[in-house]
Parts: sequence; C-alpha cells; structure tokens
Amino acid sequence: MDNSDKYKNDTKWAEMASWGKDIGLSTWGAEVVAMTSIHTNLFMGSRLSAQQVIDKGNLVDQNRKRYSASRFHLVCVASDSTCKYCEISNKYKKYDMKDKNHEDDAFLDTAIKTADYIHNQLKWGRKVMVHCHSGRNRSALAVLVYCARYTNYTYENALYQIRLLNASRFPMQSTLQNNSFTSAVRRNWNTIKSKKVGSRFFGKKITT
Repeated sequence: MDNSDKYKNDTKWAEMASWGKDIGLSTWGAEVVAMTSIHTNLFMGSRLSAQQVIDKGNLVDQNRKRYSASRFHLVCVASDSTCKYCEISNKYKKYDMKDKNHEDDAFLDTAIKTADYIHNQLKWGRKVMVHCHSGRNRSALAVLVYCARYTNYTYENALYQIRLLNASRFPMQSTLQNNSFTSAVRRNWNTIKSKKVGSRFFGKKITT
C-alpha cells in the first residue's frame, strides 16, 4: 500500500491548526520562517508546513515570499503522536527529539546528528525545512545546535536570531521556552562545535 493511502481522509491531518489558543499563543498555520541570517536555504516550520511539502503545495515565509513546497527537504523532529505523515515524502529524515527534560548525552547526541544532517543537505544547495509540531521548540533547538556547530554565533546571538526570526509566528519568548533544551546547549556550546556523535557531555558514554 502506498504510504499516502494510510492518511487519506485522516481527520488529524489539519485539526490542530488552532493549537496554542489555550496557552495564549497565536493560531499557527503552514507558513514557514526563512532563517536568512543563519543560512539562506534554511527554514523552520510546523506540522502543517510539512503537510504542504507532502501535498506539493506552496509555502509562504515571513516576508510573504512564495515557494514551491516540493523543493524542500524535510527534517522532522516532531513526535510520532503529532506527526506521522512525513514518511509519505521521499525527501525526509526523522530524528527522535522528545519535548521533555533531556539534559543528558543521548539528547545532545540526537541534536548533533540532526544538525549534521541539516548541514549536509545545505552543503548540496538544498532547501531544508526543519519542523516539529508548531515550529517553536524542537525545530528551534535543532537550528540552535546547527548554529553551534556551523556558524560563528555565540549562544546568546544564536538564540536571539532564532527568536527574532520566528517572531513572525510566535512571541519571541515563547520560542525555545523549554529551559531543559536551552540550558543543556548553553552549558555545552563550545564543546558541541567539535564533539562527534557518541561523545560524553554529562559523564556517560553513549552507545549508538
């Protein structure tokens, strides 16, 4: 069976577009954020943005620039409970970056793998969209670690740039508000640049 058939008429496909109202966040949709000050081909989006890529629709960034969604390569860091659709695309990579306290080696190991994959895709001149559920925490974390490894930004500058760019979709302080994400990366910022997958950060060797 074609993977797309599994989700035909799936009511969850777009039902969560108003997520966030109960906690005071703006309604979010399929728009993407062009992370131009970090890399001209790097974008951040939501589960609904990924749907546009799968459906070969169109995407619009914060400057109202339009893109053919089929040109994007997806990097999915959403949980399986909110996004199981990316497998339909033949241009996606999934990383299990859970939205909870992860101040451990396995968490940073996954973040580094994600950042390295983003870098490799960008190196080939591809447009890359990193997405989670709403495009606010896990996708921003992946971009933050990318900044640590592949830019000259300090932690503070990278965090500010990501929040500033994403402010077209959410209030600045609601992007990367998960302190367990940011504190682990902040404390290890300089070592993340040179660490290889499987390195020690918190004293335990990772098995891969």
